[in-house]
Amino acid sequence: MSRTVVVLSVLAMSTVLADIGTIDTVGGTIYEWQYEGPSLRRVVNSPGYGVHVTWMWSNETLGTQADRNFRYNFYDFATRRWVFSGLPPFMLWGENVFPERSGFGSIDADPVTNVAVIVCHTGSIFLAAARDVAPGAGSFEYCDGRPTMEGYLWPASAVGHNRTIHIHCLDDASRDNVWYGRVATWCNWDTALPVASRPATFPSNNIAASKVSEKVCLAWTICDRFPYHLMYRLSTDGGTNWQPGVDAGYPPAFGPDTGCSYYITSASPFYDREDRLHLVAEVMPVIRDTVWGWPNEIWHWCPDNVPAWNRVHRADADPRGRYDPGTDALLADVPSLGEDNDGNLFAAWEQFDTLNIDPLTDLMRADIWLGGSTDNGITWQPAVRITEPNTQSKRLPSIINLAIDGGAGPDSVVVLYLADSVAGAKAGSSPVGIWSFNPMIAQKVPVNLILTGISEPRQLPGKQQLSIVAQSPARQRVEMEYALPAAGEVTVRVFDAAGRRVATLASGRHAAGRHRVNWDAASASPGIYYITLRTAMGLLTGKTILAR
Repeated sequence: MSRTVVVLSVLAMSTVLADIGTIDTVGGTIYEWQYEGPSLRRVVNSPGYGVHVTWMWSNETLGTQADRNFRYNFYDFATRRWVFSGLPPFMLWGENVFPERSGFGSIDADPVTNVAVIVCHTGSIFLAAARDVAPGAGSFEYCDGRPTMEGYLWPASAVGHNRTIHIHCLDDASRDNVWYGRVATWCNWDTALPVASRPATFPSNNIAASKVSEKVCLAWTICDRFPYHLMYRLSTDGGTNWQPGVDAGYPPAFGPDTGCSYYITSASPFYDREDRLHLVAEVMPVIRDTVWGWPNEIWHWCPDNVPAWNRVHRADADPRGRYDPGTDALLADVPSLGEDNDGNLFAAWEQFDTLNIDPLTDLMRADIWLGGSTDNGITWQPAVRITEPNTQSKRLPSIINLAIDGGAGPDSVVVLYLADSVAGAKAGSSPVGIWSFNPMIAQKVPVNLILTGISEPRQLPGKQQLSIVAQSPARQRVEMEYALPAAGEVTVRVFDAAGRRVATLASGRHAAGRHRVNWDAASASPGIYYITLRTAMGLLTGKTILAR
């Protein structure tokens, strides 16, 4: 289910995406709590072969999710298609990775064979690994971590230069202590080593491994008291020896009179192809010993830069709206890093909208944002929102490690995320939201659109268009876009089901191009309404439904 997104001319009640790039549905899940802490690697490029993606899948709405598993799909560069996608329903797309109930892990690719390697914990609480028999085959061999890795869970994993599988996990007994384990050769598990004497906070652990040296970085957040600290620990010999843990300190966020704190979703390390270490994290302000949920800032750290810390993005809330992102979330959070074939850096994160509230849960809906840097993260272009606000909450993005090579054209980054039909992380016994069938989206975005900090250029339409861009039932506001191929007289009106005119939204001579109007429907009764666009070219009609 692949589509190149443009602004559509529609004559039916719908929410039209004005997203950037190409959107592919790669599968689906009802399990919305894909991960609770920082962004884990869920999408990986094997150059010359294709793109691997994985997500936590369940198709069972009874509350136990006995069928929970990691699902896998593969975009084949040779055929230009997702191998394990077919006819609807999308909930059944992809291949199960593990032979038993499993979840909460990540993916990487073997740098020699280019096969996908996935590590997770099972329902019996032990770590397990799986690797594909060939790139994109979807036929996995299984490596049970018992007894060595029994009693561990929530693994973040990375495959290093020498093909070692590095793992940063927690123990089930405390769910706060972070540990390091590895599979030096296939299915030979080393005994786990404690990483920190001061407990982390569940589940803030993350990991990165270099593909050009034996460097490994473990990162986690200490959250036993405010402000939260971001920690990392390095190995230069493939995990045999480890340097002492280092406090990353704080970026100069929010100004000199305001402190800052990390969060459990902050820690995201990355090694680029020049073997440089990067961290990206979100911070929240601390004012007179009080931590505030917003504004939030995304910051990038690289010890090769001067200064080492540089701001990627600042996210602020509209005070007219409602601030509640739900459990374990901030206004802007779960950032992750990747690069393109020219060495440019890219960051992806989710950002909630205080003016887009789900009426069922009273929670904010989120969209996906991207930022880019051409100078190793010293300066960042203005962030681009790659999804448009609508009735879905786009959550938990993971950016590809290396952009797809565009050849003579621009490279493209890929971001994997969940499109949640009801805001709130419904999973297991979580009371937030309802069970819903949600697509997993892989969105491909040309890097030139990110590096310029602007949305995809839109040409003048060949004909007039009318579309509903967004609708907020909580505020009874409908946003519409219309497009004109030439300047002329325009009238945009709203009629009720009986044909009575309710509102005139636009009237007069308008220039060629795209225009947006809002209908404040707070005083309108529930029911069906028609929106009309009349010009010299004719009449277009759209339909929307108001509910209370």
